[in-house]
Amino acid sequence: MKKISDKIKNHAWGCIISVLFFLPVPLLNAQHTYSGYEIRYFSKDTKANGETDFKGETSTLNTDQRIEFLKYYADQVSSYYGDKNLNTEVVSDKEAIDFLKKIKPQPLPEVRERIPLDEWKYLSYRIGQHEESRWELNKYAGAKDLLITDGTLSFQGDTQWKWNFSVQTWRYFLSWKFRAENNANADFSILDNSTGKIFVKIAVNGTSCSYFSNKKKKEAVKCAPEEWHTIKVEADMVKVNGNQRFNLFVNDKLVGNYICANEDVLQSNGFEINASLGIQVDDIYGIGYQQTTEARHPFYPATFIDETFDEAPPVDGWQTDTYNDCKWKSVKLPFAQGSERNRGEDLYFRKKVTLKNFKRAYLNIETLDPGGEVWVNGKMVAFINERYPVRLDVTKFMKPFAENYIALKVTHFYLNPGEGNLMPCSYLDYNPGWFAGRTSLDLVGETFVNDAFFYTQSIEKGKANIHASIDLEHKGTLSFDGKIIVKMAPWDNAANLKTETVVENDVLCGPGIKTLLFDFPLENPKLWTPEIPSLYKVVIEVAKKDGTIIDDYVFTTGIRTVSQEGGTFRLNGKPAMLNGTQIMGFRWPLEKMMTWLRCPPDSWVAKEMLMVRKMNCNMLRVHVHGWKEKAVGVNDARYCELADQMGIMLIFATPAWIREGDWGQVDFDGYHKYMKQLQSHPSIVMWEVSNHPNTFKRHGAHESDLFCEKAYNAVYPYDPSRLISFTSHIGHLHYGNDAGTMDQGGDKIPSREQNEKMAVIGNQDALTNYGTDKELTGNKILPSKAWTAPMVTRGNQDAPTGYGSDWGRLRTWPWAYRQEFLDSKERAYFNFENMESIGQPNWELSKGKPWYHLNSYEWEYDEGSIGRKLQFNEWRESQAWQAFSAYESIKKLRILDYDGFSWCCLHGGANAGTYQKPVIDFTGHAKLAFHIHKTVYQPVLAGSNNVDIMYGPDDKITPMILNLGEQKMVTLTVVIKDKFKGQEIDKKVYENLFLPEGRTLTEVAPFKPSIANEGLYFIEYLIKQNDKVQ
Repeated sequence: MKKISDKIKNHAWGCIISVLFFLPVPLLNAQHTYSGYEIRYFSKDTKANGETDFKGETSTLNTDQRIEFLKYYADQVSSYYGDKNLNTEVVSDKEAIDFLKKIKPQPLPEVRERIPLDEWKYLSYRIGQHEESRWELNKYAGAKDLLITDGTLSFQGDTQWKWNFSVQTWRYFLSWKFRAENNANADFSILDNSTGKIFVKIAVNGTSCSYFSNKKKKEAVKCAPEEWHTIKVEADMVKVNGNQRFNLFVNDKLVGNYICANEDVLQSNGFEINASLGIQVDDIYGIGYQQTTEARHPFYPATFIDETFDEAPPVDGWQTDTYNDCKWKSVKLPFAQGSERNRGEDLYFRKKVTLKNFKRAYLNIETLDPGGEVWVNGKMVAFINERYPVRLDVTKFMKPFAENYIALKVTHFYLNPGEGNLMPCSYLDYNPGWFAGRTSLDLVGETFVNDAFFYTQSIEKGKANIHASIDLEHKGTLSFDGKIIVKMAPWDNAANLKTETVVENDVLCGPGIKTLLFDFPLENPKLWTPEIPSLYKVVIEVAKKDGTIIDDYVFTTGIRTVSQEGGTFRLNGKPAMLNGTQIMGFRWPLEKMMTWLRCPPDSWVAKEMLMVRKMNCNMLRVHVHGWKEKAVGVNDARYCELADQMGIMLIFATPAWIREGDWGQVDFDGYHKYMKQLQSHPSIVMWEVSNHPNTFKRHGAHESDLFCEKAYNAVYPYDPSRLISFTSHIGHLHYGNDAGTMDQGGDKIPSREQNEKMAVIGNQDALTNYGTDKELTGNKILPSKAWTAPMVTRGNQDAPTGYGSDWGRLRTWPWAYRQEFLDSKERAYFNFENMESIGQPNWELSKGKPWYHLNSYEWEYDEGSIGRKLQFNEWRESQAWQAFSAYESIKKLRILDYDGFSWCCLHGGANAGTYQKPVIDFTGHAKLAFHIHKTVYQPVLAGSNNVDIMYGPDDKITPMILNLGEQKMVTLTVVIKDKFKGQEIDKKVYENLFLPEGRTLTEVAPFKPSIANEGLYFIEYLIKQNDKVQ
């Protein structure tokens, strides 16, 4: 056990204003009070002396007692965080939208003309869809009192219409829109055609909407006449307490919560409307969920009705200026399409741009993913077959003083074996979204800046040393003789920009691109940190000899360094931590999940970033993946733009990244192309080349060597300013030590059969067969140069309480292998996916959803960690285990001096909503584990110095304080109560404790509590910072 850490570390976490603002009252009072807590059992049994396990070799608890412990934990800790019922929505849609309004848009140049191409007309179209839609609409022709007008179905008199659909026998949803005149009325019925029974019946008129339950009519909500209203039924045909049930939503508001059906039926396969004159209907859409026998993929979706009453326009000539796009919809880029509903539909976009005179025009497109076409004024400019960022010279295609038509096509995507396989956590839908990124048009002169990358080399007292790389492009036939002028100013004070010239260099270049490399000092810089994320606006001007400015290139960046001197992660030279979580891309609602997998709406990006902030994290690992191999990451600059302004650090994996498989599937040649698009964002502190390719140990150590060399050369030459993670689980590689001189696998290469058997377990430790040895063992090997090269960092997916481990694993952590990396004086060591324990959702919040009362494929972990599988009615105990094990694990790993953590993962949705590791459930509600991070990620955290669960009659408590930041003088008060808001049983006060600066651990004198009665107790550790350090 360390006292004052030999790696004195510091992270001026702060976020006391910007992050801890979100914390509940018990945790924080102003800027100088911190809190920690522990739940412990006090026993008179001498067997409880020493460090006891929750479940394991030294445990004295039986399974029933462990369940009681978790019940107590759930009750007390949920009260502590003010979320007693564990039903708090973390970020509402409105909150996300309001937040986006506060985000500053990226600045535009003043000399060159940059035209943001935000709004487009678009069409989602599959070959033959025009003819199919006309055929579908023909069935209404001649029907009595029915008329299709403006893409809606209008009832012209009292009449009935029914749609038959494929038989549904489990769970499904059906939604539609209606509009009713004052005196109009309609009954909407979901039927069993074989018996005529009505499963769901909804009655509407010009003022209200009612539903029938057990054949009794009940008014649900008022509905204004002459307005469109949306009804959604979530049907559950599984009998609960003897009844089939459904949820009813009107205008996205739940008005019938898991109510009994009108009648129980054997199946649903008909939708019938009985309506009067004055009723209009549109957008009838239904998805059925079909069960499987696979725990990881428990069901798959199948659209059974999709009636829009629109004729799909033909796409012949879509790229020409004469094409009529009046029936196309408007959209703002980026925009995605996907899911089985839209299988095979390409995306078509059109944009009209009126231009004045210009010399050169360049079209910038973030991505056409997975590929597509670019047309200008009816002529093809490019055929795109990669996901890379696109910059096209469209000068000869654009017309000055005229209207110009830009047309884009995005090719649909289907996950066939040639592209990859579904990852274990994916939804059973082989149509992950295809999309177009944001676009802009640059109008420039003959000489202009093509690209620029500035980064901070070092920070000294009162000065930052900046390295600049500028690509100057000259399209003339003779040379350009002029100047490059660099201006910088804090982005919050851009009005002073003209007086902030920092560099003015003469330049002489011929036709082509010339890369200008130079260093310059920036005096008295405002540094970018998570606490104060100061940004700079950079303007690079191109000037003629006479001083005339002919081009300007504008971007924002931050002044900060990232390093790992002394084996410690450092930000701006000061020891720091990356404490956060990661996203996987599986977002609510289920029917949009595959569409938004790799390109969500702006509001979802904001929602995720706010979730990170409210969790008290300073880091997000952008870890999106929908299938195992090839391109599965994202390169979404929106996360960077928000993170820059919010002070959230990013670990970024680009689309070149892979999840698992053979290392050669990484797109090494393309990695830097994605980096270039994001290179100026200070929030990115680490590039991640891969998640955990896992076939190295089936072969010799040369595979690890070659991978590291290839990965390093793909990243470092293009960006030496950020850390590089070759893989988030270095345990898969051969290297058994930090120097790379030991092959942890020795000469025992497991067979393919052994690897496949271990892969079923899912535990990364089991996959690599490492980590529990008391001494380092392995054959000596020659280290790869890349393994120990500058900026290469270390990390694993360490889960001391995950995957069904008993408590003894945490108690004896970290063993020799991890201790070797923790002791490194050259490289940091991160827990890139920590804990890996599950917590059931609050099932009351998911009634009627297709994943309701479906077990996670990881359910069996309960047996190893708790003693038996927790049932659905024990969801609070399940959340308590996840939170309790996470809190204690992170506390211990902080004591061991880890450089950071990434919880896997932020919010649910994987495995069709049954993935239970996320700290936020699929519908956006906080689990107990979400709340505990608000405490365990605090800059100052106090608690006991071990993970002893039961105190025996001879045990003493040794309090410790973890400090991140400046030195402090504090008072520590340890209060033992029978429950959180209960009676105080004992108290111990330690005054005038000195906490050294950095990332330090301070232990104080042990004390023996005076506890008369056996039982569970709530122990609170309160830290008050004194005004002055003596």
